[in-house]
Amino acid sequence: MLIKNNVASMILNYTSRFTYCLICACKLLFLTTTFSSNASDNIPKVSSTVDGLHIVAINKLPAAPQKTPFDEPVLNCDRDPPRTIEGKAVSSLGWRVINEISNGNLTIVGFFSKGEDGTSGSCFVKDGNVAIYSKGSLQALIYGDKITDGSNSPLGAVSKTNLNNTFRLREFSPGMTAVADLFYDGNVARVQPIAAIEPFCNGIAPVPNIYGKDIKSARKLLKNYGWKPENVEADPGDFIAKELNAEGITEVDSCSGTGFGFCNFDYQREGGISLNVITMGDDFTVTDYGAHCPEQ
Repeated sequence: MLIKNNVASMILNYTSRFTYCLICACKLLFLTTTFSSNASDNIPKVSSTVDGLHIVAINKLPAAPQKTPFDEPVLNCDRDPPRTIEGKAVSSLGWRVINEISNGNLTIVGFFSKGEDGTSGSCFVKDGNVAIYSKGSLQALIYGDKITDGSNSPLGAVSKTNLNNTFRLREFSPGMTAVADLFYDGNVARVQPIAAIEPFCNGIAPVPNIYGKDIKSARKLLKNYGWKPENVEADPGDFIAKELNAEGITEVDSCSGTGFGFCNFDYQREGGISLNVITMGDDFTVTDYGAHCPEQ
């Protein structure tokens, strides 16, 4: 299944925040004042209604923080070279580009400077950011709260959605957890909660927001929107899938017995439309999904 491969590839290849520069409220005030006064007229309004995520209109990205002798070397956080002009501009300032999404004149770049190696080849980002470019010019920057407790950045990656002018903001960590949506129409840039519904297949296959739910709760919600669990014959050697089958969850396609415990679950609906759901961990928490629409 193409969509399954794309989603799984995104997760496996994952394997961040402007707040490093915003060390205190004084610096935040300075940066906001400096950049906002020079902000592009193309974005008169920027706002965020998601706790911990902030957005500011700016037209110049600062250089990444300098490394210190105390910074430990990291290997898992190395990324492929950026492919877009905007991504290359970010990289030239010392930032590490996570991913780049292009849509017409719009390019959105996720990036970071500080990260830590995790298990199974993973990388945990400490200062994730997302930059919005229009026609090659920086329009706005999204960043998160300052991290003070050793936790990880809630930001750093971005993906497309099937919603008009809407993109999904994600953690750059195992599972690429979705944290918010970004609405951008050229005049407004708004960070907002994840949409309750995402339409697929020309709107006839709605998928509810199942991010962060355990698979049993997710499957109940999916049933309410017309999705039926597939009956998948689990591999005899997949003991996790076998245990789920015994609990009545017949749609489990496969589970990895090591690493972060990713599992795939398959659903279907009328018209040959299928849905793949990916979970992570022992509690089978939904981290992503993707629908496949038959050719019309």
